[in-house]
Amino acid sequence: MQRRWRVAVNTEEWKPTPSEFENAMALETQPEEQKKTRKYYFEADRKTSIVGRLLLRSVVHDCLGIENRDIAFDRTPKGKPILRPSLLQSDACRQNSCGGFNINISHSGHWVVCAAECDAPVGIDVTDYGMRRNSQMDFALVDSDPTLDRTKYRPMAASFLESFVGPHGSIFAPTELAHMQRLLNDPACTAEGQLSAFSRYWTAKEAYVKVFGDGLGFEVSRLCFDFSGVPFASVPLLRPTLTAPVPHSAPMEAMTALRLHVDGILASGWSFESIRLDRNHICTVAVAPHPPPTRPEWWQPDPPNMQFRSVSTLMDSLGGELDWCC
Repeated sequence: MQRRWRVAVNTEEWKPTPSEFENAMALETQPEEQKKTRKYYFEADRKTSIVGRLLLRSVVHDCLGIENRDIAFDRTPKGKPILRPSLLQSDACRQNSCGGFNINISHSGHWVVCAAECDAPVGIDVTDYGMRRNSQMDFALVDSDPTLDRTKYRPMAASFLESFVGPHGSIFAPTELAHMQRLLNDPACTAEGQLSAFSRYWTAKEAYVKVFGDGLGFEVSRLCFDFSGVPFASVPLLRPTLTAPVPHSAPMEAMTALRLHVDGILASGWSFESIRLDRNHICTVAVAPHPPPTRPEWWQPDPPNMQFRSVSTLMDSLGGELDWCC
């Protein structure tokens, strides 16, 4: 039985007509969540919102066998969506020993990602380190025009990173800050190298914090990540260019050599995974320490794969119930 799920959806590839969008909205059965989606002013934000909701529902349906009409989410006081506790007492959960089911979601740029575990707290974060919505950086273009880095991208990266590596308001622990300052002052380090290093720290910290649902209430400079044993080149790159096809699944890098200190104390038992979804996005998953499953045959020592789904696939997995929800 599959005990862990990692799923990513590229929203850029979904260009729904108004009726297709309404069909997707109809699969979100909680009126309050539909209302939140419709409040977004920009179409891209409404699209990302409903894709995220369908992704949550699709993973719950696949993992726990609960029908879409019966799936319901609550939110923690800090806004983290959680599966309604009463559903964890369902026959499917009891049969599969999934009473500790945990799910988390993130989105950035054109990607929405989800991670779920049957018996462990989990957090996931993705970031668009090209920041293309704000600065129009696309690192896939550098291969064909290397001058872009020196003439355009590096000044943009420096301007962005200054607020994080300066003496005020840093998100970094001291050793992390020293590493980032070396990269920023290294004339040989490209903008992609600087921003991908920043985003590696950022997504790992965010994934850790999202395990607990603390959001901005946690001072992330308390976390110190040591990536020295995990070269960035070892993190799988799904698509070197935006035109490359998306595979059905791809292995994630299990960062077993990563070391994490919290308040200066080594944090043992945590596991982290990472994947680059394309030249502009990196995704990190954090799984908190937890006891192994009671049934050894359910234990999966190998790092999980990231599955890639289209929006139509999400809708198909839930769409058998369109007759009752439309």
